[in-house]
Amino acid sequence: MKNISFDFKKSFDFKKGKGVSLTFFLFFLFLLAFFLFVRLGVSQQQEEEGKISIKRPPKSLDNFYPPKSREKKFLSSMHNMATSFRATMFYLQSGNTERAKKWAENLVKAYLSVNDMVPEWQNYIKKDVAENFLKAVNSGDLERAGALAKELGDTCKSCHQDNQLSVKIFYSIPSWDDIYVEDPVSLKKVDIHKFMQDLSASMRFTFIGVQDGDFAFAEKHAKDFSARAKAVKETCSSCHTSKASIEALAGKDYIGAVDSLFASIKEKNSQKFFSSLSRVSSYCERCHNTHLLLWEIKSSISD
Repeated sequence: MKNISFDFKKSFDFKKGKGVSLTFFLFFLFLLAFFLFVRLGVSQQQEEEGKISIKRPPKSLDNFYPPKSREKKFLSSMHNMATSFRATMFYLQSGNTERAKKWAENLVKAYLSVNDMVPEWQNYIKKDVAENFLKAVNSGDLERAGALAKELGDTCKSCHQDNQLSVKIFYSIPSWDDIYVEDPVSLKKVDIHKFMQDLSASMRFTFIGVQDGDFAFAEKHAKDFSARAKAVKETCSSCHTSKASIEALAGKDYIGAVDSLFASIKEKNSQKFFSSLSRVSSYCERCHNTHLLLWEIKSSISD
């Protein structure tokens, strides 16, 4: 993971009442704390079970998620298991043994299939418990079936506590590595990471120019920032395909805030600049809160 630094002294002038909103300031504090959290390998605290490390899921699981597969076979098996479990116990308690048997067979089949799909998780799977549960259901022994159901459920719970969070993060969070944008300043196709770094640099230099009262310097970099900020829409459209979603993320209000920021530099109006910057930063914050934090976790457990 990359080192994150932020020069608060240059970026905030509290004595003059200048600077972006308190929310923006607190957001960066939160980011720094969060990155330290991930960097140091601090685990998520569970109330009863202690700490769970966020680690990369077994590579065999890659076979059941994009880009290798879009069939969602593994995930479907998990849903099948949960549904079958509920149906089995419902019909057992209702006295409908025939239907309970059908669903119990479905449950055990899905449960044991985990061994074939993800052999690295074989220690979680208790074949004897599953088979004894099926026997108890077939015999109509509600008390024994209930006891074995709890034991079976505990094996599922143990696997979920160890792996569910990392699986959801690793396979559900979109990858940014294959997103490229045409930088309107350099006119080159660059990856999203490079683009965001250059966008941030343009803003930082604009900020520095305003703080130093050097509006010629600020205008030069504000022009670059404005062009890059408007090109952000290109990164959103890879996943957000509807006009309504694009409008909400980088539509007229967003473009208006960027234009207002650039105009404030031309007018040498620092008060208007900071007001406009606060508006623009709210859009940045919205996207970062949704995508950046989870992406940083995912990248920390990737190969």
